[in-house]
Amino acid sequence: MSHYLASALPRCLLCAATALATGCASTAPEADSRFGDAVRILNAQQTLDPAAARRNAGTLTRADGRVVKGSVDQYVESYRQPAPSSVVGDAAGHGTGAR
Repeated sequence: MSHYLASALPRCLLCAATALATGCASTAPEADSRFGDAVRILNAQQTLDPAAARRNAGTLTRADGRVVKGSVDQYVESYRQPAPSSVVGDAAGHGTGAR
């Protein structure tokens, strides 16, 4: 072996051993302790009234099949025949017909 290779080999082995040893170090407990925090925070931020479920427990409105079917039919029909708009135009004058 050349002198350069003989002196570089222990350094390379030391670097390889260090890389392997640090690869075995786990950060999982740190990550696991915060797992799901982002979802819980977003859920809390998007909840308008957190106490609504407790306050309204047991106040389920009951309806028979005819009432529910009529509501659904009316809902579907509202998209087939939308109600006339009460908006005449916007601030830029579009939709008024006047120029």
